[in-house]
Amino acid sequence: MASNAVDIALQVKTESGIVEGTVPGNGASRVRAFLGIPYAAPPIADLRWRPPQPAAHWTGVRKATAFGSRCMQKPVFGDMGFRDLSDSEDCLFLNVRTPATIRKKLPVMVWIYGGGFVAGSTSEGRQDGSVLAARRRGGGLHELSPGHLRFSRGSRLAAESGRNSAGNYGLLDQLVALHWVHDNIAAFGGDPGNVTIFGESAGSFSVSALMASSAAHGLFQKAIGESGAAFFSSGIVFDSMAAREQRDGKLISATLGEQTLAQLRAMPAQRLLDAFFKPGGSNFVPDIDGYFLRESLPAIFAAGLQNDVPLLAGWNHDEGGFAMAAAPEKTTMDTMKAAAQKEFGARAADFLRL
Repeated sequence: MASNAVDIALQVKTESGIVEGTVPGNGASRVRAFLGIPYAAPPIADLRWRPPQPAAHWTGVRKATAFGSRCMQKPVFGDMGFRDLSDSEDCLFLNVRTPATIRKKLPVMVWIYGGGFVAGSTSEGRQDGSVLAARRRGGGLHELSPGHLRFSRGSRLAAESGRNSAGNYGLLDQLVALHWVHDNIAAFGGDPGNVTIFGESAGSFSVSALMASSAAHGLFQKAIGESGAAFFSSGIVFDSMAAREQRDGKLISATLGEQTLAQLRAMPAQRLLDAFFKPGGSNFVPDIDGYFLRESLPAIFAAGLQNDVPLLAGWNHDEGGFAMAAAPEKTTMDTMKAAAQKEFGARAADFLRL
């Protein structure tokens, strides 16, 4: 029987232009890696705090052999080791990894890394999709999570949006990345009709948000959430746009003084990061903006209005768990029962039995 396996070339034509990838491991790898591909225009200057715009087209061949810059961030987590050159507000890049030889229409997995919405990068070694690609389970596409400054909001931003919405530009970045997958992944041997989104920690919260958004309908067929979920009643909370506008407005006034939008967009990104950063990342969390997210995520999921795709959800080992996991020395049977009652109400007995 004739084989329908094909070799993946190192030059692939995308809608923006031709990219040239690399073979890791001095050419001995069974993987092709295409790194640092821009999926949207740099969200800088006048594009800061606006919905993502299309990436520029290029002529000739663009080298895709090095990671794009990681997004602006503070050194929050001591165990993060990056292989990119530096952080930058210009950070809307993605990486594609495929087996060297594939059969057509390979399943696609889109990874969204964690980091509390304040840190992280796909250049971290533990975010590397080469293992998945080498096993031919999927064309591992690693989508750079949006710039953390992309979660700012305010009444002036909502007014200029044309849809009275502000704050979730980072989630819109992820949406544009999924559109990029839909339009380009077939050129890398992937099946745009068989896409799984998966993420860890804040990346898992992003998975929940994408499932809850009607704007993402049809862009993925399966989902995996690791160590967190935005439809859970504890953890990172997505506040209303009004609440976030008030909080951000006070923060801007207190740290930066009264500024016009033009002045804020012209301000150095580092100054904004210094002003907005808060340990725990609460100033960078998505909000219920009325467009990307029309209601709270628990309400959307409770009503069954999320995108109807299979979801695999759970916790990575030693990364958290039930509410008292952060203080196991204080956990007793009584605290376990109380927490179960709070979380599951009439189903608490079922939970405790399990």
